[in-house]
Amino acid sequence: MAKGTIRGHGKPKDAVTALFWRDPDNFAEVFSKTALKGCNIDPQDLADEDTSEETLLKVLDGAHITLKQIRDVVKSLKTGEKLIIMGIENQDYIDYMMPFRVWALDFINVARQISVIQNKHKNDKDISEPDEYVSGFKKDDRINGVITLVIYYGEKPWDGPTKLSDMITDSPYKPFIADYPMHLLDVRRMPDDEINEFSDKIRPLFGFLKYEKTDKLVDYVNTNEDIFSDLPPETFDTLMEITHSPELERFGKEARTAKGGVNMCYGIQVYAQKYAREHAAEYAKSAVDEATIKTFVETAQFYGQNLSAIIKDFKAKFNVSDEIAEEDVKKYWKKLVHHKTTISCRNAVRRSFCLYPFLRYHSGPLLPAPLTYYIPQHL
Repeated sequence: MAKGTIRGHGKPKDAVTALFWRDPDNFAEVFSKTALKGCNIDPQDLADEDTSEETLLKVLDGAHITLKQIRDVVKSLKTGEKLIIMGIENQDYIDYMMPFRVWALDFINVARQISVIQNKHKNDKDISEPDEYVSGFKKDDRINGVITLVIYYGEKPWDGPTKLSDMITDSPYKPFIADYPMHLLDVRRMPDDEINEFSDKIRPLFGFLKYEKTDKLVDYVNTNEDIFSDLPPETFDTLMEITHSPELERFGKEARTAKGGVNMCYGIQVYAQKYAREHAAEYAKSAVDEATIKTFVETAQFYGQNLSAIIKDFKAKFNVSDEIAEEDVKKYWKKLVHHKTTISCRNAVRRSFCLYPFLRYHSGPLLPAPLTYYIPQHL
C-alpha cells in the first residue's frame, strides 16, 4: 500500500497564528465577514476537528493508496441536522498552485466521508439495490460540504490563480471544464471599511499589517489608540509571528499592560522610523547614480532583454527588493520605444552602435549582410 501527501501539505505551520484562528470567536467572525458574507456563524455551533486526515483510495489492479492532509485549522459547523466542514489555510507567500491545494484538501475530506459511508453499509449489509451495491453508496446518502478560506499575509499583492481554471491552458473548451474557485483574503490589500467591520481582536491585526510598511502606520495606531494601548496578547503574539519583528518582540517585554496586553503606542514612532530608515537606505542603493541605472536598463533593453529579465538582473546587481527593482527599471523602460530596424553592419558602425560583442576586428571590409537590432528612440 502506497502512502503519500499532496505537495505543500503536511508541512509545519506557524503555531501562534493557527491558535489565533482556532479561537471559536475569531474563526466564526472571519468566516462570517469573508467567505460566508451575509451568513453569521454562532461560535457555539463550532466544534474542533482533527487537522490531520487520511483517506484510502483504490487504484489500478486492486491496489490502494493512502492520501494524507494536514490543515492549519479545521472546524465543523452544526446547525440543526446540517453539518459543514470549514478550514483555514495561512499563507505568507504566494503559492501558484493554491487552488489545486485547496481542491485537494477538500477532496480528501470528501473522499474520507464517502469511505466512512461505504464501510458502514458494508458492515450493516443494508444495500439491496444493484445500482447502490456497485458504488456502496445509497441514493439518499449525503456528504457534508467543505469550505476552505485562504488567509494571505504577504507584502506582495496576490498575483496567483484564485480558481482551478486559472491554472488550465486556454482553449475553446475551457468554459465547459468544471471549475473550483477558492476563497482568498488578501489581508494587506483589504479596504479600510472592511477592516473596520471586525472586532477589537482582529481589526488591529489586519490594520497593522496593511499599514506596517507605509508612512501611515503611526497615524493608524494613534487613531485607534483605544485598542493599541492595550492590544490583546493573542493579537500581539500573532502580529509578532507574522512580521518576525525584533522590535515587536521588545515591545512585548517592555510594554505589557496591567491586563496582560501590550501598549503598542509605546515605541511605535521608533518602529516606524526604523522602517523609514531601512526603506530610505534600500532606495538609496538604487538611487545613488541615476545615470548608472539609466545605462543599465537601456543597455539591457538594447540587447533584447525583456522587462522581467531586466528587473531580475537589476535586483541582483543592486541588491534591492522586488518592489524597488521594478520601480526603477520601469522608470527608464517607459522612456524607450522599440523600433525593429534592419541596418547594415557598415551603417551600424557609422552610427556608433556598440557592436563589439558581435563583430571581430579584421583587415578586410565589413560584411554587408543585414542585422536586426532593437534601436532606442534617442539614438
